[in-house]
Formats: sequence, C-alpha cells, structure tokens
Amino acid sequence: MWKPWVGQHYEKRKLLILGKSCYDWVDSSDDSLKSPQNDHPVMLVENQLHEPAEKNGFMLKLTRALCNQTWPSPEDRQLAWQSVAFTNYVPVSVGYGARRRPAPAAWRQAADEWPDLLEKLSPRNIIILGLSLWDNMPSPKNAAGAVGKFPQRSPAVREYVTESGNVTRCWCHWHPSAGASADSLRDVIAEAENAA
Repeated sequence: MWKPWVGQHYEKRKLLILGKSCYDWVDSSDDSLKSPQNDHPVMLVENQLHEPAEKNGFMLKLTRALCNQTWPSPEDRQLAWQSVAFTNYVPVSVGYGARRRPAPAAWRQAADEWPDLLEKLSPRNIIILGLSLWDNMPSPKNAAGAVGKFPQRSPAVREYVTESGNVTRCWCHWHPSAGASADSLRDVIAEAENAA
C-alpha cells in the first residue's frame, strides 16, 4: 500500500481523492529511469504546495478543483490539501510511461489491500478518478441507493461498510486525463459532500 497523503485537517472533512495508478518515468535532470517510491502520493501533493506549483496536469486539475480557483495561491493550495487525503488504488507501478493499464495481478493486489485502506483512513467520501478504476474495484457488500450523475455508471455511488462499522461512499468520476475538468471535479466533490 502506498503511503497516502493525509492533510492535517483531514479528520474534519474525511474526503479521500483516489487515483488509479502511477508509473515509472525518466528524470529530466539526469535521464535516469525513476520508479515511484512508497511515499509517491505524498510527494505528488507536496509538489503542489510549493511556489510555483508543479505543472503535473493531473495534480494541477485536482488542486484547482479543491481550491475552486484557476491559479490558487500557495496559501490556498496549502489550506485545500490539508483538508483531504490522496493516494492511488493500484499499489504498484504499472511500468514505464503514462496510460499503461495495470496488470491483473496489480488489480488483485489493490482489491486485497482495499479493506485495509478503508480502515486506515475511514473516509466519509471517496472521489474515484476513472471509469476503469471504478469498474475494477471490489463490489461492496452494501450498495448505496443514491445514483449520482458523474459519470454515466449505474450506480454512480457505492457504499462500503468496514468491519469496524465505518461507512464510506464512493463517487465515480472521469479521470482528469479522460476529460474531467477542474470544474467537474469541484462539482462532484460538492455533490458528494452535500449528499445526506
């Protein structure tokens, strides 16, 4: 399991942003191949907190959505990210380069670790980024009755109940690389948090 980013004020909001996976890349400073380390989700968020924010398109859209601003200040980025948690579902690198699909074994490992992640963070709401992630997640024992509009999946909302009794609602949304905008991400977060 990746070490998730958990903001200092996460307990007030209990919102988890869940990406699908991460991949290896070439470091432009020395042309070496880099693999994500255990704290990769933490590093991605920390890169958004500095001035200027790293221009990682995926993380930049998330930051803009959380801040509800196109160019949030360092203070606004700090405030927004301190209120949420973030990690990736697939707990291993999918290999070199973006847009690679996780192998079946990686999906199985993620499903095996899913209950532990839910217990560890006890989120109230999770924004699931990507239809393939949504389609590969384990079926909950108890499905929520609500059906959201983001995106066209049935149901667009799932409810998981952990062994300790915590209830978590998962909201499906497009991945930022597949058309989700900062505005649509902001809207699905608002819908999730305003739901009864």
